[in-house]
Amino acid sequence: MMLSPDGKQILTSSNDKTVRIWDMESGKQIHILEGHKNYVNAAQFSLDGSKIISYSRDTIIKLWETSSGKLLKSFEGHEEDNCIRFIEWRNSIMGCHSNSILQIQFSSNSPTFISCFADKTIRLWDILSGKQLQVFTEHLRAVLYAYFLPDCSKIISHSSDRTIRIWNVSSGKQIQLLEGHTAYLCGTQLSPDGSTLVSCSEDRTIRLWSSNNCKMIDVNETSLVKCIWQGGTQRFGLSMRDSIWKNTNGLTSQQKLLVTQRGGKF
Repeated sequence: MMLSPDGKQILTSSNDKTVRIWDMESGKQIHILEGHKNYVNAAQFSLDGSKIISYSRDTIIKLWETSSGKLLKSFEGHEEDNCIRFIEWRNSIMGCHSNSILQIQFSSNSPTFISCFADKTIRLWDILSGKQLQVFTEHLRAVLYAYFLPDCSKIISHSSDRTIRIWNVSSGKQIQLLEGHTAYLCGTQLSPDGSTLVSCSEDRTIRLWSSNNCKMIDVNETSLVKCIWQGGTQRFGLSMRDSIWKNTNGLTSQQKLLVTQRGGKF
């Protein structure tokens, strides 16, 4: 559910495959938007409220005109896959269909939007042409959330692969990989001045990330970004990614397997 920017309309989406627009004052339905072939995961107004974007388990994103309810464009490109993938979430296992679009955000300075998907990708779309402009592909598991930085030149994303990544929008290239969390990432947020990034995880830690020579909004491929502060007591064990283990004759086979599973090398 979402309120329109002017607060006069309510937008809802449903597993009946429809999106509906309601009048806030009278409670009456204004339009019903039909065309999706599966559950509609969510729908949202554009920044000016003139358009609506909806996304569904049918892997299709649709753009609608708010005033008329008319379908303007359909965006296709995310991969459809009927298998089930499983991601950690709040100490339980949540089934995540790999043909689920998980989130969308409009750009504030161009007619584009990004979508993140359980197929491990983020995609940049042109609203006017309906064309896909970029595909961001380095995540190893479902991309849970992605958003533009204030000037829309970069994107920050986090994934069930337990990483945070920063991307260059124009090139489509990953410019930073932030690792350290050992469980499901619950969220990230940029500080108001753009200097630092905070993340929280089901590993029971909060981490603050910063670059040694610039603000987070200005980082590039050569910037050194690291965790500068950590709060909470980490669980699920420590990451051993890329650690080198020598003289390991005293380790049992089970201990060696644990090192390998957590990214260590012999």
